Amino acid sequence: TEAANMVQAAEVLLAYRVRRVPVVNSAGTIVNAISQKMCVQLFASQLAVLSRNAQHAEAVEDHLRTRTLEKTQQSVKDARVGEGQLVKVTQRQSLALVIKKMVEEGANSVAVVDARTGEMLNFLSSKDIVELLVTPEFKFNMFLLEMQKTSYFKLSEKKWRKNIVTAKPTSSIMEVAKAFVDTDFKIHNIYLTDERNRPIQQITLFDILPFALQERLMTH
Repeated sequence: TEAANMVQAAEVLLAYRVRRVPVVNSAGTIVNAISQKMCVQLFASQLAVLSRNAQHAEAVEDHLRTRTLEKTQQSVKDARVGEGQLVKVTQRQSLALVIKKMVEEGANSVAVVDARTGEMLNFLSSKDIVELLVTPEFKFNMFLLEMQKTSYFKLSEKKWRKNIVTAKPTSSIMEVAKAFVDTDFKIHNIYLTDERNRPIQQITLFDILPFALQERLMTH
């Protein structure tokens, strides 16, 4: 409802594993929606305020918040953020095989890597596949035949994404939260890569939200 706060909204998002939760008025009419990114954006902005004010901490509450700041300055590796399974495919695999792997692994997105070096090239989401299915130039029957042998990137004119965002295992929770909200486009995943740009882990907004709830920084 309109009387709920951002903490309650984040709790609902996590409990039901949804990206948005509707806001309704007293009549039950939907008047707005709160997204994962909005919650993380507030979390990141609060962290920025804490960072600026940390050197002036004097009150007990300020000391507690400074301790919170220290926690979010941990690396994502040390904090064990996003330790779920990473699903990888190569740019040469057929779309049919990629879809099969996504279904078997229960993945909404997969990292696309170079077949020879393992270097991260891109990522492919379930939304990308749906968009390809409804592209006017594809006749569905022909598409079903082609997807058995052709890669997504040969079937789609949208060859490579430009909005891929990566980080390193040494990146802090604060830096990763900021990376989610500092982009001009919508992202739900950030891939951690090693020194050779090979994907080793995936972090989602769902992985960041628990830190915001734990530290109670979403107070507005």
